[in-house]
Formats: sequence, structure tokens, C-alpha cells
Amino acid sequence: MKKIFKIPFIAVLLIITLLFSSAGLPLLAEENKTEPVNSPSGQVSSKEEVIYCSLDNSGKLKNIYVVNILNVTIPGVVYDYGSYASLKNLTDTGELVSENGKVKINAPEGRFYYQGNLENGNLPWSVDISYYIDGVKKDPKNLAGADGHVKIEINTKKNNGIDSGFFENYLLQVSVQLNTERFSNIDAAGATMANAGANKIVNFTVLPGVEGNLSIEADVTDFEMGSIEFSAIPFSMQIEMPDMSEFSDEFSALANAIAQLNTGVEALAKGLAEISGGAAAITYGSSEFKNGLAALDSKSDEIIQASSMIMDTLNNLSAMMSIPEAQAANPQLAYALTELTKNYNGFHMGLEGYTQGVSQLASSYPGIHAGIEGLAGGVNKVSEGAKELSSGTDTLYENIKDLPQNIDAYSKDLLSDYDKSDYEPVSFISSENRDVTSVQFVMRTEKIEKEEARPAQTTEKEPETFWTRLLDLFR
Repeated sequence: MKKIFKIPFIAVLLIITLLFSSAGLPLLAEENKTEPVNSPSGQVSSKEEVIYCSLDNSGKLKNIYVVNILNVTIPGVVYDYGSYASLKNLTDTGELVSENGKVKINAPEGRFYYQGNLENGNLPWSVDISYYIDGVKKDPKNLAGADGHVKIEINTKKNNGIDSGFFENYLLQVSVQLNTERFSNIDAAGATMANAGANKIVNFTVLPGVEGNLSIEADVTDFEMGSIEFSAIPFSMQIEMPDMSEFSDEFSALANAIAQLNTGVEALAKGLAEISGGAAAITYGSSEFKNGLAALDSKSDEIIQASSMIMDTLNNLSAMMSIPEAQAANPQLAYALTELTKNYNGFHMGLEGYTQGVSQLASSYPGIHAGIEGLAGGVNKVSEGAKELSSGTDTLYENIKDLPQNIDAYSKDLLSDYDKSDYEPVSFISSENRDVTSVQFVMRTEKIEKEEARPAQTTEKEPETFWTRLLDLFR
């Protein structure tokens, strides 16, 4: 009987001894973890933040946490700022103490990582994702397994409740991965697409300060889709303008040629203005001449009648003086009267021809006068056109003479909208954080997958140790 109880007694004694010994190990470890009373102060040269967010399939924020990276140059107690619901040390087993928005860390030298989970948070971007099957809007929960023509709309807008610096200075990249065994005829305006095995990667880029209106269309069979991923980083692009000096001489020559053209057009306009003034004077004189002709023509019949009476009188007097007695009485008068009558008959015939000519000229001159008026009007229009041309060439010269400088200034203004070189990163978590060198955002939606029957969970057996095997001897 002594042998039967001897081994168990020794085993129990050994187990009790070991249990007490092992119980002391955690206490010793815990004691070693205790921070010294007077821990030296450390120093942090810079800080980086990476904000991770999970979104639902509509783009609504579900949860958010931050991985803080401290570049510790002197080991010891350092402080970081941020109000977190919980903390996790990602570097070592040291304890993180958070109180009133201040995190106390006993950090070693080098890069120190810790995670802070936010209970409530907002992002600089509001994200809205909509899904349509054959033109009908669908709840994302009902998409898995669907067939038809799918359209996915992704809209990003500024969240006015967050510091606008992130929206105005950050480049937002949106990536959607589609399995080509399910999706075909993929169309995404403004996106770049790449192949990755059986998947098509659709990448969008939304520039700083711009709201994104993104769209993907495709034919789908048995709808399933991976996460839509968003990443935001400060915009940085090195753009060098080409050397414009070689164009300066050509632009200057063009400006000089336009200046000479402008001078010539001004001289032309001045000459045409003078011609137009002369044409107006000719028109006035022609009008007076036409009116005079008309008045003369209207008196022609009266003149002919008066001349005819004079001619008849002279003919009668000449006939009376042809009587011998009259000639004898005054031969000189008879001769003179006969000669006057002959000459006047010739004058009367000429007068008749003259009045006929006046009548013809009076009837045809209105057409001539109309032509003169038309010429004057045409010259005036040409003069006015020359004035407008002169004004246009003058404006052209004024605009083109500084064209090289204007192009350079315009290019700089255009690029200034995308020049974010003066942007200084600020902490997303707390304005009290200093020396922040980098803040990045990573956002991801849930996958859309069909629910499958899950295998029953089996309880994994804990790996055997020396102590468990020892205890099994007495079970």
C-alpha cells in the first residue's frame, strides 16, 4: 500500500511546487513591465499618420482607426495627441496611457508604431456609391448573384465639416477590381484599366479640389465584386514648362508685321475718308447741276417760242425792207436787217438743237447722278470698313505684341491650380500634433459576395506541453 500512494504523493507535491513556481512568473514579468518612476523624457523628430477606414457598399463610414508613426530620436517618455476609443501598441509590449486627448508612450529609439481606434469620425470626402441593374437602382445587399447590365456610380464630394485643406490639396485615387469571368464589355470613362490575371483593375483619379463623378458600366453574370478602394495622398507633380525663348523672336516678328499692317490700314482709312469727303462734295455739285438742268429744260419751250417770235418779226421786217422804195429810202438799214435775219435764223436753229440737247441731258442725267451717289455711298462704306479694319488691326497688335509674356503668364496661372508645393501637412487627429510630415488615407468598402453555407466550427485542440502531458498521467 505504501508503493501505491508513494508516486501520486510525489507527483502532487511536484505539481504544487511547479504551480506555485509558474504562478510567480507572470508576477515577475508584470513587475518588469512596470515603468520606472522617473522615466527619462524622449524626443520625436517627426510624425506620420495613416488613416484606415472601412465603408459599407453605399460609401457610408463604418469604422476608422489611425496608425501613428513616431520617429523617435531620443528614447524615453514621449507624448502624442488624439482622442481615441482604444489603443494598441504595434511596436512592443509597452503600455500606452491615454488621458484627456493625450497619449503617453515610453518609446524606444527608431520608428514607433501604435494604433488608435476612433469611436466617431468623419472624412474630408463624402462618398456615395449607387448600383443599377438594367437601369433600376438596387440595394447593394440584393446585388450578389444578379445578371444584366450593371452601372456603378461613385460620387465624392467635399465634407464641409472637416478641414478643407485635405480636400483642396489631396489627390484621390479610386480602384475597382472586376473579375472578367463575371464582368464583360467594361466601360469606364476617364479611367485607366489594367489586367491582373483574370481581373480588370479600373483606376480613377480625382484631382485636388474637384468633386468626383465616376461611372463604370459592364455586362455581368452572377454578380460578385471585391472591395472598392480609395486612397488619398497629397498631390505632387513636377511639371516643367518648355523653353519659350525660341518662339519669342517669331512672335516678335509677327507683332512687327501686324504693326506695319496696322500702319498701312490706318493710312488707307485716312485716304478713303478724304475720298469719301470729295465724293460727297461731287454728289452735292451733281445734285445742283441736275436741278439746274431740270429748270433749264422746263424753260426750253418758252425760250424756243420767244426765239420763234423774234425770228418771225425779223423775217417780216426783212420782207418789208426788201421793197424797192424801202431799200431806196434807207439802203443800209435794209442790208443790216437782211443780214440780222439770216444770222438769227441760224441762231434759232442752234437754239432749238441746244434745247433738245438740254432736254436729252436732263432726262438722262438722273441716272448719272444716281451713279455718282452710289459711288459716293460705296466710297463711304469702304471708308467705314477701313476704319473698322484699322480698329481691328490695332486691337490685334495690342493683343499680340505681348503674346510671349501672356502665354508664359497664362501657363503659370494654369499650373498654379495644381501646384501644391507650398502645402504643409497637418495632423488629421489633433491640431496639437507638430512636425507632421505625412498624412495618408486608405478607405475600403465591403465585398459583395453570395452567402455560402459555412462548415461547422471545430474546436481546435491546444498543443500539448510538458505540463499537460504530466497532468494527463493522473487523469
